[in-house]
Amino acid sequence: MHNKVLRFSLNTFRFISEQKVTFTSPFASFLADGNIIWKNNGYLSKESHSDSHFLVTDTNFMILNHFVEKEFKSGYVTGDQNSIYNIEKQTFVYTPFAPVIYQVSADSLFPAFRLSIKGRRFPPIDFLQQQITADGMPYFSKLENSDYISHFGLRETTHDMCLFYIAKGERFIGFYDKIKKQTYHYRVNDFRQSLNIGIGFTYVASGMLDDYYVIPLIPSELKEEKRNGYQFSMPLDSLIDQSGEDDNPILFLFKLK
Repeated sequence: MHNKVLRFSLNTFRFISEQKVTFTSPFASFLADGNIIWKNNGYLSKESHSDSHFLVTDTNFMILNHFVEKEFKSGYVTGDQNSIYNIEKQTFVYTPFAPVIYQVSADSLFPAFRLSIKGRRFPPIDFLQQQITADGMPYFSKLENSDYISHFGLRETTHDMCLFYIAKGERFIGFYDKIKKQTYHYRVNDFRQSLNIGIGFTYVASGMLDDYYVIPLIPSELKEEKRNGYQFSMPLDSLIDQSGEDDNPILFLFKLK
C-alpha cells in the first residue's frame, strides 16, 4: 500500500499531481515558516517515525522533524483526527489521551497549557496498556465504559475555546471565554436543542471560519427530520426546502457572544 498526497487547483478543482509519502496521515497544517506538520497515524515499524504522534516536513514532504512519542500504540485509530490547529500565526497540537496542549514549530515543541475538567480524568497509559494486552481485543469498549474521558476534541478562536468530550458514553461540550475568564458546560443534547439545528449534530465543530465554529449539516438527514415533525427555525428551515437530498452540507456557523 502506498500513501499519496494529491494536489488539486483551488480555482478549477482539477487534478494537478500526486506524490508518494512514507507516512500515514489524516490531517496536516502549514506552520508559520511554510513547512507542514502532519498528524501521524502510522503504527508499523516500516513506516517513517511510526513512534511519533506528529511529523514536520518541507513542501516536498521530506521529513524534517518528529514530535511526541507514542507511549501507547495500537492498530486501531482513535482520538480527534484534526488534532492540529492554528490561531494567531501559532500552531498547537494534542494527542488522543493526554490533557497537554503543545505549541509547535518546525524545530521545537513545548507544553502551552493543560486541560482540566472538573470531575473528569484522562486515561493513564498503564490503564490503556492493560486493556489491550489482557485479551488482545480492541480497548474501545472498556475505555468507553470506564470512568475516564474516552475521546476529546479542541477548537480555538481568538475569543474562546471549544472542548468536546465523551465520558461513559455521554457527549459533552464546553466553552472557555478567554476574555471574561468564564467557562460554560453542556450536555451535547441540551446544547443541540438550544441551537435548534436538528438531532444530527453530535460532535464538535468540524472546522473554523474566522472566529466562527462551523458545523456541517446533511440535507438528507435534515429533510428526514422535518418529515418526522422536527420544527427548524428560519433561515435553516428555508435552506432545507431549497436543498436536494444529495446536495452538499449546509454550513451552520456560530460563536460565543
